Amino acid sequence: MLVFTWPRGVKIMGNIPIDAGNCLVARTASTRETSIDNRFASTPHLFIYEHFVSGRPGSLPIQKIMSAPVVSGNELKGVIQVGRKGVDLESAGADFSEKNLEDLSAFAALFAQYL
Repeated sequence: MLVFTWPRGVKIMGNIPIDAGNCLVARTASTRETSIDNRFASTPHLFIYEHFVSGRPGSLPIQKIMSAPVVSGNELKGVIQVGRKGVDLESAGADFSEKNLEDLSAFAALFAQYL
């Protein structure tokens, strides 16, 4: 099971099974592979996080996202995701690049050393 830990307000959302279908965080955890989706808003996925924050003032949908597993040795410690929000793709900013994903992966590896 995966549990949201940050931002702190989403801790109450519950758990996500690692085998959850159409769920990027679960897929990242189970495959232990990094990924980029620069068309995330139009990709079929679970809207767990987005549903939780959708009623808040100023909330915007995630348009683009990167995902990387946090692995220490052979043990999965978690998943880090970075998203870009906006009313549409253009307002969410530039697409994530392979270099951005490499940097996120390096950060996840560094972070794993401290868990």
